Amino acid sequence: MNRDMSIDTIRVSSVFLVILAHYSTFFEFGHPIWIHFGPTSWPGTLGVLLFFGISGYLMGQTLEKKESLKTFYRKKFIRLFIPWIIAYVFMSIIDLSIGIINHDFFSFTPISSILWNSLSINEILNVISFMVPYENHLMTLLSFNNIFVGEWFVGTLFILYLISPLLYRVVKCKVWYIIFAFFILLGIVFYFYFGRYFVVSWWFFIARIPDFILGMLLYYRRELLSNKIINLVALVVFILALIKASFITPNSLNYINNFLPQSPELYMSGLPIIYFSFRIAKAMQNIPGIQYFNRLAPVGYAMILLQHTIIYMITSHIFIPTLNILGYLVFFMVDIIITIRLSNTLYKLYTPIENYLITR
Repeated sequence: MNRDMSIDTIRVSSVFLVILAHYSTFFEFGHPIWIHFGPTSWPGTLGVLLFFGISGYLMGQTLEKKESLKTFYRKKFIRLFIPWIIAYVFMSIIDLSIGIINHDFFSFTPISSILWNSLSINEILNVISFMVPYENHLMTLLSFNNIFVGEWFVGTLFILYLISPLLYRVVKCKVWYIIFAFFILLGIVFYFYFGRYFVVSWWFFIARIPDFILGMLLYYRRELLSNKIINLVALVVFILALIKASFITPNSLNYINNFLPQSPELYMSGLPIIYFSFRIAKAMQNIPGIQYFNRLAPVGYAMILLQHTIIYMITSHIFIPTLNILGYLVFFMVDIIITIRLSNTLYKLYTPIENYLITR
């Protein structure tokens, strides 16, 4: 079967959007650039939407192979956890090495807390807690709320992987649209009745099930992408979301954030965005040079694992308040280049280990 390169386009796009959002966060408060054009939280919201949508699509591909549940869970566990652990060690070595020259870098890695402080059980558990992808809210209840490499949504994806065989049955049944609507309703009810118990309730896996299932649907029921009625419904809902956001605030920056909020209203804009992204990505394959962009897809997970730490290492040594637009763009490109280079190295480190563990 020929590889669908449009899937790579969506995957790489989601990674770059997440990096842009996290890089921009350090400029968000009080910087003159943000008065006029600065991206605030919306690139990250958009990137995560695409991340869950494409993850659901690829999960549909995986489950179609009809492997045993034991084999399925074993592979997914290895694919998620091994790169995370190796990324943790990889970035710790880099930070400690640079720290010999600039002692500020010692503080970037959790391992430093047991190199200089007392070797208490709490310190050791704190270091270990950074080493695995966990669901942010569940682990917060156990007083572990730490991320050194990776992102919160990787832990959320892990929970979705656990229930994905059940979700795949949903997309295969005849009344899939009723159950899909039920999960949307479940996300809304969860937000309004239980959201107050969570730090960011829209990060919880229950709220992201519709994004994930939609990706599965677009794989298993590919005809939905060419269905004229579905196209019309998605377009109408998308336009209604645009109109709703325009009534909330006239400010251009807040408008985009209100169009992509961290609340149930995101279903109105987010689900059509996931739907149309698959169509747009296919059209983008005609763009000259798109194949070079797509080549980053295999290292996409490695980039997600490293990007936040690299951003912090760069921005913490820049005097941000006086940086102009050119400086903002230059350091963003520096961040992207470093992230790609280190991610390629990381990918080469963990791929042989992954393959060995999967095939043994």
